Amino acid sequence: MKADKDAGATVENHPVYSAVADYAKKHPNLGTKDDYSVNVVDATLPKDGEAKLILLGVNGFSKPIGEISFRITIGDKKGHTVLDDRKVEIPADAMGALPSGCGHPILIPITEEELNNLNELDPNTQFVDMKDTKVSNPE
Repeated sequence: MKADKDAGATVENHPVYSAVADYAKKHPNLGTKDDYSVNVVDATLPKDGEAKLILLGVNGFSKPIGEISFRITIGDKKGHTVLDDRKVEIPADAMGALPSGCGHPILIPITEEELNNLNELDPNTQFVDMKDTKVSNPE
């Protein structure tokens, strides 16, 4: 993300970027051709007390993308839902241009209850459903 890069964040000095990089190494075939996709990487409750869900967004389009928005539901097929139709927006000024085939972290604030519910999802039936996805070309 442009804002993080401008602030000096790197894989070596930022725990979110480190977690995303480790996830990408373990899952080298991420992304969907001609689409924008997200993967659940982790959830954290840092010392400041605000829980965050860490996602990895991947640009599967053949061109760079800028602004991104979508609605996301995360749950499992046993009927448990953590996020239900949550709107996510990443403005172009925070995003910068995301090249084709590249990924970026997405942090979604979640409640402690949502964090606990996320940890209780069945990993064998967990799903991520995205809808109303909109991406723009970078300016």
